[in-house]
Order: sequence, then C-alpha cells, then structure tokens
Amino acid sequence: MTRTARRLFACLSCWAVGATLFVTPLFAQETPAKGDGADPNRHIYLLIGQSNMAGRAPISEAEEGVVPRCFLFNAEGEWEPARNPFNRYSTIRKGLGMQKMNPGYGFAQAMLEQAPFKRNEALTLGLVVNAKGGTRIEQWAKGTEFYNEAVRRTKAAAKTGALKGVLWHQGEGNSGQPAGYLDKLNALIANLREDLDAPDLPFIAGQIREGEAINDEIARLPQTTPHTGFVSSKGLTLMDKAHFDAPSMKRLGERYAQAISKLHVTADAAQDDGDAVSELNDREVLEAEVNASVEDVWAAFTTTDGLKSWVAPLADIDLRVGGKWRANYNEDGELGDATTIENTILSYDPERMLSLKATGFPEGFPFADAAEKSWSVLYFTPVTESKTKITVVGLGYDDTEQSRKMRAYFRPANQHLMTQLKATLEGAAAEQAE
Repeated sequence: MTRTARRLFACLSCWAVGATLFVTPLFAQETPAKGDGADPNRHIYLLIGQSNMAGRAPISEAEEGVVPRCFLFNAEGEWEPARNPFNRYSTIRKGLGMQKMNPGYGFAQAMLEQAPFKRNEALTLGLVVNAKGGTRIEQWAKGTEFYNEAVRRTKAAAKTGALKGVLWHQGEGNSGQPAGYLDKLNALIANLREDLDAPDLPFIAGQIREGEAINDEIARLPQTTPHTGFVSSKGLTLMDKAHFDAPSMKRLGERYAQAISKLHVTADAAQDDGDAVSELNDREVLEAEVNASVEDVWAAFTTTDGLKSWVAPLADIDLRVGGKWRANYNEDGELGDATTIENTILSYDPERMLSLKATGFPEGFPFADAAEKSWSVLYFTPVTESKTKITVVGLGYDDTEQSRKMRAYFRPANQHLMTQLKATLEGAAAEQAE
C-alpha cells in the first residue's frame, strides 16, 4: 500500500469508528441488577421526577396506541403493553386525568431504533414510571415515600429482567432555591445504587426549560459522579410556564435515549474480558477532549472550510440528511475522482450528533466489504465554553477477517487524526488569543 493510499485510508477511518453525548467514561462493564431467572432481554428503566416526567403534554389520537416491544410495570406488579399516559401506574401520582405524555414515549420509540434493538428482536423495554408533579428534590430523599416507592417497585420489576438505568426529570420545584441541588442529586444517585444493588447503574438527569441556575447544577453532574449524564433542554419549547409541549416532550425523550445509549456503548467498549469480545465486536469507540468551543468543533466536522483545515486539502460537505461528505488527500486530484472518499450523512443534531456511512472508497481500498456494513456516530459534548468532548463510535463490525483487519489498521490512524484535529483547533484558538 502506498503512503498516499495510507493517508487516504486513515482519513476514511475517521468515519469508520463512531461517538459521545453528555456522558462520563466508564472503565468497567456495567453490571445490571437482575433477579433469579430474570429475562436478560427485558431492559428495565426507572423514570422518576416531577410534572414533566409525570407528563403534561397533550396526547394526539395517533399517540394513543400501544408502543411495540415496550411495557409498563402496572399496579399488580405485572408487565402490560405500554400506551399513553405512561405515568398511569405511579403509586404517588396526582389524578389520572392530569397524566399526559411524558418523555418515556419518545424515549421508548428512540430506543427501539438503536442498534441493539434492531439486531435482536427479542429485546424489549420495561418502564417503571413513578413520578409526581409539583415535587421538590428533598421529597425524593432516602426514606421518603417517593423514594421508598421508587425503590420498591424497581426491585420488584428487576426480578424479571435487567435494570439498565434511571431517567430523572425534576428541578422546577427547586428553581427558586438552587443552592445545593447537585449535592442532593448526587446523594439520591448514591442511595438508589446502594439500595438497588447496582453500583454502576447509569443515571441521566434532564434539564428544565426555565431555570439557568438549576440547569447549571444538572450540567455538572457527569463531572461529579461516574456513569451519569444529562440531557439539555436547549431548543425545546413550553406550552405554559413549566411544561414542555408535545413535540418538545418527544424530543426530550429522544435525548434521554441518546444519552443512556452512550453510557451503555462506553461501558461495552471498556470491557476487555475475552469472553465478551465476540458479543461486543460490532463497535469501536474513540474519545478525546479538544480545547475549543463546541461551535468550532462542530464547524470543523460539518463545513467545507472546516474539513479542509484538518482532514484533506480537497473537501466539501452538503449538510443534510442524505447529503455527501467528500474528501481527497491528493492535491493534484479533484473531488469525485478515483482517490475521493465519500460518506453519506444519515442524521444529525446540530452541535450534538453527526451520523455517517462510508459510501465511496478510494481506488484500491482493501476493506470495502467490511466498510459497507459499518457506520459511524459522532457526539459533541461541551465540557466548558472552550472545551469539547468528542466521542466517535463505529458500528457494524463483525468477526470476519476483513473486519478485524480494518479495525486493527484504523485504531492508530484514528488516534493520529484526532491529534491532528486537536492541533488544528487549539492552534487556531491560540492565534485568536494573541
């Protein structure tokens, strides 16, 4: 393989790996809480908090039906097909008539589109929803009715499956007195993990729409407690002073799904037990922090000038679903010739996520069959105003010889490209500061 070809393939490798969003890295595989004889294909989540988690968004006729492969833990301690409102079986809720659409609806639909559920049709979701509107975080402290009921119901549900995480949305009740909120939230997480016998249980907290001080506390959660994340309320809209409207409620649920999935992906990637290699062999994860704003990092990946600054001298991008990302390392060539790399944009969420699939390979590329089965998701997480975490997750790998060789080749190439990106962006930031 020529040096030029190696540089071309290294460039392509940046998109053969994958992504991160508001998560803390995990250094051991999560150990979900399970009961004897539990079904490992039933993935159980606890949803708790106040009115937005209870659900106040209106439910349309089209949203009244059963969500496939999703179940609610009901009042009899049994699973039944999930339908709105998801908080109907909360043992602490207000009147049933007040329960409307909550983030669980969008969460369930988004989770079912994730790769594990696509690959394994036996996987199902089990949701234990036990929220109540108008509550403060102090009412969820260990020993309170709200806490005790959440733990009791979750323990009962976990006997039938694998407890995979907690989704929390609360803060409106504390927005007037935000001091100490993060400490109380960390205490809640620690107590839940202890009482549910799940020390690494993933926990995702959601921001409220109006409450800058509370949102700042929530955003700092991943920096203080491992195996946690948060979802932003940026761009979401309210239908009154505190409650998200239906489109935003569904979008919030999708963000929960993205965030919890990143925790699971990172946990899987950190597992290097030989017995788990074949099971986890479909993904590759690369993480890095860059001393640049999320706006600048996003621009480096999604604008023509940005790509030219660090990827290749010839590059362009059509940022839309179905649009093309193209690059050519040969300065004497042109985009579209035999040495061009082409990726197709599968989806994107501005300044948060970009998903790509390689659809055009340089002439002589030795891993075309393996690459055609893979795709990548990149996540951009603001650490501070001037620092961004990038997680790249490549999916679709398998145990074939070509796939294994492609992974072995791309690992050091990806590290090199990330170093190159950091040097470019941090150098630009230094020049601006002078």
